[in-house]
Amino acid sequence: MGEIINGVLRKTARRAHQLQRPAAWAWDREIIDRAEAAGATWTEIHDLDGGRVYRVALSDFRRYCIRVNRGFGEQLALPLPFWQVRRPGEKMVEQLSRFEVRP
Repeated sequence: MGEIINGVLRKTARRAHQLQRPAAWAWDREIIDRAEAAGATWTEIHDLDGGRVYRVALSDFRRYCIRVNRGFGEQLALPLPFWQVRRPGEKMVEQLSRFEVRP
């Protein structure tokens, strides 16, 4: 489950819910589909254990995700190297999509 706030699909999760092989955060495919249809452009995972916030543009999430189904329905998982990570006390720097250009 998650919620959309200001165009950002967000959820909180414990690290135990992170995929281990590969190390990745995942969403149910249906949730990503609905979030994009509702106009979301980013996703964030708030790690309850370490206080980290993982953030990525949904366009990049879609582009680099892998599909997994381990008995809980189809999920889209994005390996950890693709996420921008903010540690407790740090500010999140806005990251452009990998191929986005701004004047």
